[in-house]
Amino acid sequence: MWQKDCFDLIKSNAPEDKNKGIEILYENNKIKFEGFLFNRGFKKEQIEEILQESFIKIFKSFNTLKDFNTLESWCWRILRNTTNDYLSPIIKGREGIKKLESETEEAALEDNQNDSQSDCVSKGLQEFNLAEPDRGYALQLQLDNYPITEVAIRIGRTPAATKEYLSQIRKKVAPFIEHCLENDE
Repeated sequence: MWQKDCFDLIKSNAPEDKNKGIEILYENNKIKFEGFLFNRGFKKEQIEEILQESFIKIFKSFNTLKDFNTLESWCWRILRNTTNDYLSPIIKGREGIKKLESETEEAALEDNQNDSQSDCVSKGLQEFNLAEPDRGYALQLQLDNYPITEVAIRIGRTPAATKEYLSQIRKKVAPFIEHCLENDE
């Protein structure tokens, strides 16, 4: 179980053990973290920057982690928070752009009706992801056929709580895609 070994190495007083523990933690999470960021639309340089900042935060706050059983979900939480911190200035800049976009919203809705149903659903899911990034991430994991246990680890919940959370997300995403399904009838 790499989490226990990693936890013990990082918690040790020997610098070489700490470095080895961080290396194990990095190697066991790097590909999953990169996939998470890539799926959210980040470019390679942005992914590297967010990963670096996340692992710095993980290392600096490792002494607050008390139990190795929560290591993986704790790391995911730090990655999500770092990602949100990274996006915060970008989102604030988008608020000005949204005013301009609202003027052309009616034209976009007309164009939306001409798109195929799957394009319409994709656009609705993208809008949901922008409005609800954490919920969008959990939904995307489910749509990508990840097992509930893996989704639970990545969002920091128990499997039972994750099932309920995904059920609630499906209700929240409905308004974003209902119009796509109505066009087909």
